[in-house]
Amino acid sequence: DYKVQSLFDMSYCALRQRNFKLALTKLNEIRQHLDLCQNLLIRSIYWNEIYCDVYLKRHQIQSSTSTLSSLLSTSVAKELKKNGN
Repeated sequence: DYKVQSLFDMSYCALRQRNFKLALTKLNEIRQHLDLCQNLLIRSIYWNEIYCDVYLKRHQIQSSTSTLSSLLSTSVAKELKKNGN
């Protein structure tokens, strides 16, 4: 249980720093130890809070990045069209 708890702490810190790759790595390490973990509260925290949070935040970042890219290309296209005429 101690190993799982320390991995949780590391993944949470990584998540707070928006280092999603490190957070996911630590969460995947936790997954390997969860079967041996006796504490049901730790399992619950893993699945209901941290794991979902990482995936949701990562998805939100990807969505906003693609939205920004799309807006940027539209703006660039408009400028090029304006300068071309």
